[in-house]
Amino acid sequence: MTETPIRCPYCGGWLPEEATICADCHEDLAALVRLARQHAIYYNEALSLAREGDLEAARLKLLMALERNGRFLPAQRLLTKVAAAQGDWALARRSAARALDLAPEDDLVRRLAAEVEAEATRQLPPAARRQAPATPPADPSSPPAPKAAGRPARHRGLLGAVFGLTSKEDRH
Repeated sequence: MTETPIRCPYCGGWLPEEATICADCHEDLAALVRLARQHAIYYNEALSLAREGDLEAARLKLLMALERNGRFLPAQRLLTKVAAAQGDWALARRSAARALDLAPEDDLVRRLAAEVEAEATRQLPPAARRQAPATPPADPSSPPAPKAAGRPARHRGLLGAVFGLTSKEDRH
């Protein structure tokens, strides 16, 4: 995973990506590294929780990861999958839209967003399908929409295979 480099506050040297000890002054910067990379730590915890089936705990960890770094695409993709698995189509659609904003050329993100949109529409009652709105804007400052009344669906494609939680794209 490529992260923003961390500068040692003691000597000004750059910390190598996988290190917690400054190569120049030998200060232990583990606490600083943890703070700087907390979003990835939360994401990895969420991924483990999702794989274990604890989707609500995974969702909370993902929201914490995105609070620390709203541009962290892997967390946005996984939140889309977790929300879809829970039947929260409003959140799944918002998260997919945000992922599209972050990576509009990413084929995986485009396919995921299309699958979420199709499944969310299928979950609507037949009369509402004709009037289904487009994907809501991904405004992180807007309050969360109420949970959709839909049910978790049998997932296919990217939402399938344990909700896609074990795909290579989700590992960080």
